[in-house]
Amino acid sequence: MSEIRLSDRVMTNLQPVSISLLLTNESEYDTAESVLLFMEDPVSKIVRPVRELLDFKRVALDKGESKRVEFSVSTDSLSAVNNQGEKQLEAGVIRFYINDLTEKIGEVEVVK
Repeated sequence: MSEIRLSDRVMTNLQPVSISLLLTNESEYDTAESVLLFMEDPVSKIVRPVRELLDFKRVALDKGESKRVEFSVSTDSLSAVNNQGEKQLEAGVIRFYINDLTEKIGEVEVVK
């Protein structure tokens, strides 16, 4: 994976964020790779998992081939259900991870 990009550093209800990366098959064989997008809300008032799977894509690659993979993240996908059973979006920083949960690829500021 290389050339990881976030379209913006601020996210609103009207402005989703696009996360893209270049995936390259450096092996001698055709393959299919799974790309997993996780998020982390470090200051959520609602109890959430440390990291949540937001989206994933399975990408077929011929040997030596590269493809750009893109995810679109909206505020709706970052919402959580509160104790009253209502979907709620909290303002603040959201961190994103691809596959490796120890290396942050970027973060956005969610603004209501």
